[in-house]
Amino acid sequence: MTTIKEYILINILIFIFTTFMSIGGVGAAFIDTPLMLYFGFDIVMVTALGLLLIIFSTGTSSIRHYRQKAIEYDLALPIIISSVFTAPIGAYFVNLINKDDLKFIFAITLLVFGLTILLNVLKTRNRQEADDGIVKILNQKRIIISLILGSIVGFITGLLGIGGGSIILPFLLFFGFETRKAAGTTSFIVVFSSLIGLVSKLTLTTFIVDWFLLFSTVIA
Repeated sequence: MTTIKEYILINILIFIFTTFMSIGGVGAAFIDTPLMLYFGFDIVMVTALGLLLIIFSTGTSSIRHYRQKAIEYDLALPIIISSVFTAPIGAYFVNLINKDDLKFIFAITLLVFGLTILLNVLKTRNRQEADDGIVKILNQKRIIISLILGSIVGFITGLLGIGGGSIILPFLLFFGFETRKAAGTTSFIVVFSSLIGLVSKLTLTTFIVDWFLLFSTVIA
C-alpha cells in the first residue's frame, strides 16, 4: 500500500524528470515508469499512465517548437502514420506476455536506449565529414526509413508505454539533423505516437487504474 508521502515523492520526481526531458522533445516515460514500478504499481497501468504524461509534456513543448518552426513535417508524418498500424499490435501482445517477462523486456529496452544515446553523444563529439555520405543516403530513402522507424516506434509504444522519443531523437541526431529541429520533430511525433499507444492500451488491454496516482501525477 503506497502512503501519502510516497505519492507526494513520486509526483515531485515525475514533475522534475518530465519537465527536463520535454525540453529535449523526449518524453520521460523511460524514467517515470521504472520509478513507479519501484513503488510497486502494476506495470500495465503504469505504462498507460506514462503515455498520458508524455502526451501532456511533449504536447506543450511541441507548441513551442511549432512557433520556432523547428518541426520537419515531411519526416514526422510517415513515422506517425506507420505507428498507427503497429501500436495496436504492441498493445495486443501485452495480454500475451507474463508481467514479469514484460518488466524484463522493458529493462532490456531501456538498456539498449541508454547505450544508443551514449554512443550517439560520443559519435557527435567525433563527427567527421564522411558522415555527409550517410546523410545523403538517408535523404534519398527518407520515406522508407521513416515508415520503418515509425513501425518500430508504434510497436514499442503499444507494448511498453514508451513514446519513442528515446529512439527517434538519437536517430535524427546520428544522421546529422540540427539539434533544435531534431528535438522539435521528435516532440511532435511523440505526441501522436503516445496518443495512439494510449488508445490502443485502453481498448486492447485490461488493468486496474489507481485513480489517485492518475489524477495526482497529471496535475503535477
